Amino acid sequence: MLGDFIGTRPKPVFDETYPYFQQVGRAGKYGVPWWSAYFYARLVRRYAPPATPPSRVLEVGCGLGWVLQNLERAYEAFGIDISAYAIEVARKNSLRSNLRVGDASTLRDFPDAHFHALVSKHVFEHIEKP
Repeated sequence: MLGDFIGTRPKPVFDETYPYFQQVGRAGKYGVPWWSAYFYARLVRRYAPPATPPSRVLEVGCGLGWVLQNLERAYEAFGIDISAYAIEVARKNSLRSNLRVGDASTLRDFPDAHFHALVSKHVFEHIEKP
């Protein structure tokens, strides 16, 4: 019976109508999404401290760019997201980050060991077959 439901739910559209993007946009600075991004950025700084030349960090599923905004001053920051809308907003929030539309297969575009750290927040629940 459970098998009847697997793979039948509609795929969400990750544009400006996506509820999470609307919630994050309304929260503003010092809201829960801001603190969450700040926390994740602190974890990166703790376990992959910045170096000279700047370490490279990648966020897979960067959304609106809040984590990268917290990292881009100390790291060479990269972000990918499947949502063109999210990347458009992230470019306004994370001015120094290298951003592109793509999914995890986009990682093939980078050489092995290119990044010193990888962040992925709120992504696995969207992957059909992780």
